[in-house]
Amino acid sequence: MKTLFLQVLLLSVILNLSGQPSAQWRGENRDGIYNETGLLKSWPAEGPKLLWHFDNLGDGHASAAVTENAIYTSGMIGDKGFVYALDLTGKLLWKTEYGTEWNENWNGTRSTPLVDENNIYIISSFGKLVCLNSTDGKISWTVDVLNDYDGRNIQWGITENLLIDGDKLFCTPGGVDANVLALDKYTGKLIWKSKGNGEKSAYGSPTLIQIGNKKLLVAQTASSILGIDSDNGKLLWKHDQPNQWSVHPNTPVYNNGFLYCLSGYGKGGVMLKLSNDGTSVTEVW
Repeated sequence: MKTLFLQVLLLSVILNLSGQPSAQWRGENRDGIYNETGLLKSWPAEGPKLLWHFDNLGDGHASAAVTENAIYTSGMIGDKGFVYALDLTGKLLWKTEYGTEWNENWNGTRSTPLVDENNIYIISSFGKLVCLNSTDGKISWTVDVLNDYDGRNIQWGITENLLIDGDKLFCTPGGVDANVLALDKYTGKLIWKSKGNGEKSAYGSPTLIQIGNKKLLVAQTASSILGIDSDNGKLLWKHDQPNQWSVHPNTPVYNNGFLYCLSGYGKGGVMLKLSNDGTSVTEVW
């Protein structure tokens, strides 16, 4: 249950975070590292002072995307998903309903809003991908990746934090033919589709890495780690990574030629070394 105590407690500090032209899941490089300054080196005995909280977000599992002007998150009321925009004092600026959300088990929204330029992007647990205006919350366009393409839903609903690079918006509908998609972020029109490995999605969120002169989209599907050329959707390599329930709710982490992917349910993590041109990988451990 989500009463997201958007506790800008989260520090008196969060009010001092430098704004970003974009804000997304796990920060600029999707690795959980935030290059901020002026943070508390130690907390007072009574803890940081709570500045405000907002209690009416409904159910959900999203985190927050923070810019210099606003905080964006998602939640479900009844069976409808909403994107919320709050100012940095906790005042509700707007909320927009974008469609039906998961109300069967582990109720609520799954996706953290992605902020890019003047737009916000989110995908529902039923595969409705929505672009909203960040100023007023008006919906600019929608794409249903399950019906418009050959996407397949999964047991607990699509769970993905979207990714943008340049004009491309990436998502993983898990279809046999349209396994991974790149859409135009301004219109929602198809740029490319990749057959990937033909597996369903796996509750994870992709990452993008620069290696040599190539940008590589790395995503985990039901039993595999995929390396895809982000320019054209070509599958460059795949590495087997099955577990009992085809659940891989993590984001791959890349550093200096090495890629670490972690799965639960007894599988564990794997370290892969990428070739210099990114077209192949070898298992390190």
